[in-house]
Amino acid sequence: MQYLSQIQEFYSRQLTQRLSARAQALWHYLTFCVNQARWRQPLEVRRELLQGALSMSKRQFYAARDELTAGGYISVERRAGNQPSLYTVIDLTLLRRTETGED
Repeated sequence: MQYLSQIQEFYSRQLTQRLSARAQALWHYLTFCVNQARWRQPLEVRRELLQGALSMSKRQFYAARDELTAGGYISVERRAGNQPSLYTVIDLTLLRRTETGED
């Protein structure tokens, strides 16, 4: 996955599938984290870390996360107990090629 191509595709999708500002911020932060991890996914991240980095309440965070999940931007594996969730940032360029039948 290429960082710049991912961001370009994200904004191309915003022309037809608008996300809230909070969902956009969460997507960018998760994409940054995954890039820092050299695209090793899924990425284990605590909700509190994401909330703090983005100055979101718990309710705002869950709404933004649900919006991204519903829109196909991320997938989330919730785990039992006090374990952090696992996040996968979807490769939007691959998704576009699949949707349009490009090779």
